[in-house]
Amino acid sequence: MLCRGGVIEHFTELGDIIDCHLNLLKRGGMIIVSVPNLNGMNRLLARFFFKDIFKHHNELILDRNNLNNVLSRKTDMVFCNYFGSFNFGLFMVGDNLFKKIMHKLSLYFQFFLNLFLSLVFRKNSPESRYFSPYIMYIGIKK
Repeated sequence: MLCRGGVIEHFTELGDIIDCHLNLLKRGGMIIVSVPNLNGMNRLLARFFFKDIFKHHNELILDRNNLNNVLSRKTDMVFCNYFGSFNFGLFMVGDNLFKKIMHKLSLYFQFFLNLFLSLVFRKNSPESRYFSPYIMYIGIKK
């Protein structure tokens, strides 16, 4: 099993980096990959807190369908979807003092936001393109 989070979205040659990871697995081995979901509300807040964040990411892979297409070429997909509830911890903050303070306050507010979301959505998770902090892919090497 190979579990990788927050790595492949920093490379432009996705095929090469995927091959490097899959070469570590035997046939039938499981690969778990997560990338940040910088869509929806996350995109707006990411730009607010650290506008240059997209310079450091290959936006092609930050899409569920693209992640699935790239990885399912050499693996059998078990799961590919948005994962987790909205989380201010996803966002990096630059050197701006105001934004640092806002981010810190947001992290304290996170508990109440999670409580609110659990009351609103109850048993149905609010995982979606608009709010989930991650996109997760689980596959089996062909």
